[in-house]
Amino acid sequence: MNEQNEGLVKRWHDEGINQQNADLALELCAENFRFHFAFITSDYPTGAAALRHWANATFEFFPDFRVTLQDMVSDDDKVAFRVTITATHGGEIFGASATGKTLSWDGMGIFRIEHGRLAEFWWTPDLFTLMDQLGLVPE
Repeated sequence: MNEQNEGLVKRWHDEGINQQNADLALELCAENFRFHFAFITSDYPTGAAALRHWANATFEFFPDFRVTLQDMVSDDDKVAFRVTITATHGGEIFGASATGKTLSWDGMGIFRIEHGRLAEFWWTPDLFTLMDQLGLVPE
């Protein structure tokens, strides 16, 4: 267990996500930060700007996007967590126009910490559940 590293990850969730302060990524991330997520393309920003970009885009789709930390474990330089996400669908995503529906899905991630900064992030949300709630999964 590494309480300092867990505190850094909690701060990102509490302030960066739940208070919608995407610019916090610029403070918390290492210069060479790497973001691993299924929708990152070659034109995606790199470094801390990648995490800030993801957060800001998420807030466009889901203006009240909120995470609740359910579990967190740490060892050495890694912090793994599971969250429940709740949000109102307020912008187009995956081709689905805003519905105004309140949605809920889970996600899991791992941050690697280096010299007291977020150095790498693997993010895996439950996109099937999200897409099902958006009506995008055929019966």
